[in-house]
Amino acid sequence: MPPLGGAKLSPMLRRFVALFLSRLVVAATVTATRTNATRTAREEPLGTHAVPFSAFVMRRVPDAAGVGGRNRRYRVGGMRRRITFVAVLLALSVALPAVLASDGAAGSGPRVTMFGDSIAGALSYVPEARDVLGAGIDLRLELAPCRRLVAPGCWYQGARPDSVLDIVQSSSSAELGDIVVIDIGYNDPPNNYDTDMGTLVDALLSRGVAHVVWVTMREETDGYREINEIIRARAREQPRIAIADWESASRGKNWFNPDGLHLNAEGAMALAVLLRPYILAACGSACQPSESPTPRFPRNVSPPVLRGTPAVGRRLTCLPGTWVGTRPIVVSYRWLRSGKVIAGEPSSSRRLEAADRGRLVACRVWAANASGSSVANSKSMLVRPAK
Repeated sequence: MPPLGGAKLSPMLRRFVALFLSRLVVAATVTATRTNATRTAREEPLGTHAVPFSAFVMRRVPDAAGVGGRNRRYRVGGMRRRITFVAVLLALSVALPAVLASDGAAGSGPRVTMFGDSIAGALSYVPEARDVLGAGIDLRLELAPCRRLVAPGCWYQGARPDSVLDIVQSSSSAELGDIVVIDIGYNDPPNNYDTDMGTLVDALLSRGVAHVVWVTMREETDGYREINEIIRARAREQPRIAIADWESASRGKNWFNPDGLHLNAEGAMALAVLLRPYILAACGSACQPSESPTPRFPRNVSPPVLRGTPAVGRRLTCLPGTWVGTRPIVVSYRWLRSGKVIAGEPSSSRRLEAADRGRLVACRVWAANASGSSVANSKSMLVRPAK
């Protein structure tokens, strides 16, 4: 029998199987934790919110020593039930990734990699949200509870997940793709975040990643607010970083479990809808559908405009023009020299260099929302020699 990932399943059947298996994981977890004995399982103290999905259905028992939440024990099932539970999870760990991989099989679109911890992990068990985020792209999800940027993750179920840096360094450019989404920080200490973010961005750029979408934290603690300030400061310095502001988008919404961080099904869908325009805008023509854009796609009503003096050594700025369509609309920039895209220039402004002299330079703006993307170019400027 061929492996499930290689079977020819229709998209509807794949979604059904994925939904069935994910619900079975939840059912197995609930059964194992309701019919329990008295084995004590200790976790590493969690100074940050490294709460795994399985913790949503576990009943916390106060620690005998009374240490305020830093040592936790959970009632776990008897030996026979534990063996059955582990066997079910092992089977699902093989079957579910195979089904999900068939949705994002090679050749289905440009590769996009997303890194996350247990917060973004909601995308793993809400297939509808994953479908929204991954439509038309080859989506690689690297999601694990307790994951950190550079340091090994915190302990979870007897293991520490690889850091984002470890996975990036062990991946080829093709495995990562041109676009990487980072939703990591809930398990990272704020005092190391700036240095670790810089190290990771350098590693991504060295692998040829052209666009990095960085998701802000929910500001439930002062530490997360500090991390968000670091993310915004780094983005101002590095034009290849686009900020997907989850803190602003989620404020006041009923998208969360009681901790105010981990997502319910509605929150998982909201995260996918937030990220989708950033991916499409960064992706550009590679994610453009074969059919004409529908009215819901962004439509340009006033073209992009170049501002500045077109001379070598001077800086030109691209104003994005005016776009209408379903909000939010996210824009991404390219620069053209004699009608061809200049590699590695994703910023809204650019300093003209010797290679531009005597050439026509223009900017291209991709605008995207959750429905799709559209493109518009500015008028060209002839670049003069330096004065």
